[in-house]
Amino acid sequence: MFSLEPAQKHLGKFIMESLNEDCVLKICSYLNLRDQISLQQVCSHLTQIIKRHWISKYKHCECHFLKQHLSSSELQNLLAAICETVEIIEFRFFNKLQYETLKKFTYTKAWNFRFTQLSPYFMNDNDIKDLADIFPNLRSFSPHGYFTGEHIKSWSTLTDLSLSYCYKLNPLTFLDIMNNLKLEKLQLNIFPNYKAPDIFNGLDLQTSHVKYLTHLQLNTYEFYYFVCERLPALKQLILTNHYNPQQIFDVLLSKWKCSEIMALETSNINHILINCLNLNMNIEKLIIINDVNALPLNAIDSLHQLTQLRELSLNACELDVAAIQQLLYSGCFHLELISIALCQLNEAFLKLNVRDIIINRNKNLRFNFYSNTLEKINDGELQTRNVVLELNGTHSLFEVTEIPTNKLLYEPLCVTFHSNQIN
Repeated sequence: MFSLEPAQKHLGKFIMESLNEDCVLKICSYLNLRDQISLQQVCSHLTQIIKRHWISKYKHCECHFLKQHLSSSELQNLLAAICETVEIIEFRFFNKLQYETLKKFTYTKAWNFRFTQLSPYFMNDNDIKDLADIFPNLRSFSPHGYFTGEHIKSWSTLTDLSLSYCYKLNPLTFLDIMNNLKLEKLQLNIFPNYKAPDIFNGLDLQTSHVKYLTHLQLNTYEFYYFVCERLPALKQLILTNHYNPQQIFDVLLSKWKCSEIMALETSNINHILINCLNLNMNIEKLIIINDVNALPLNAIDSLHQLTQLRELSLNACELDVAAIQQLLYSGCFHLELISIALCQLNEAFLKLNVRDIIINRNKNLRFNFYSNTLEKINDGELQTRNVVLELNGTHSLFEVTEIPTNKLLYEPLCVTFHSNQIN
């Protein structure tokens, strides 16, 4: 085994102590977290430099313990350095020893804590009280495990709560949470795990603090429970499972006016554009994901009725080239962005005459065309090729981009409301 003589060790330590901070940070850029932890133990000079580096870098501390195999002592070194400054902590698949190490410190500036436990789950409801002590100013919390929700109601600083992975969440305990906390963001999608058909019977949200909710993510079963009371502050609603779109829109519009809905993002729902037209929804932004008939020709002809629509995005849809051409030539002058991304088209080329697109337009139109493909089966094999965009002419009012879409939201429905809802 290779080893250094005492004189060599002393010389190595002297060299490391002589390095300025820029050099040490350059070395750290090539090291993983475990190696940085080892390096900072060489001498007090390196300890102070690396500690300052961690304080700056780990305002948001994310540890995936199946990928970063930190021992309890290594984790303790990191947490001791950042506990007074860290703001967001995300621990994925941590074990009981790592959890006990976490509890050795108090995180006064941390406002967001999310975790998943390594199976078998070792935490219980009493651990919620311990977490409230070490995170005295926490606002956003996402627990994972066999929690019933007990003790969460006493954590008065919480305004953003995800209960999707509280696998034993009790409905009555949930009501206590809603009655005691002034939540602004809530994520559920948990109660279908219960087999009782009327689990919400007898629960009354009218006395709770739902009026403060600005963001709500839940399944349709939970949605029908929440819409019994108007949510005047709501800015975004996400439904996480499939449903009858016409029925859901009817329920939405029984509580909100069309003019209050600013944007829709839908996935795996057919004919959503026709639904918007039938309901006269004057939305500003419409994102359609994974629709096999996203642009029916009769809907394109009526698109001018959505006079407030500024952005229309079609992601991962099946489209005809003729329908895209008709959309661009339709004279919908209110549109400012049309995006076709990650879609399957029926032809290898999309040919556009720019003069026909901008005729009678007085405002810019951006056409985003990104990574669209044509799939064909040749000799029994599926072959995929990129669709080529061919433009005839240019104009200052027409801009073409190839910008990747944002992370696709594969939930059936995301509704964004105007901030000035009418009471």
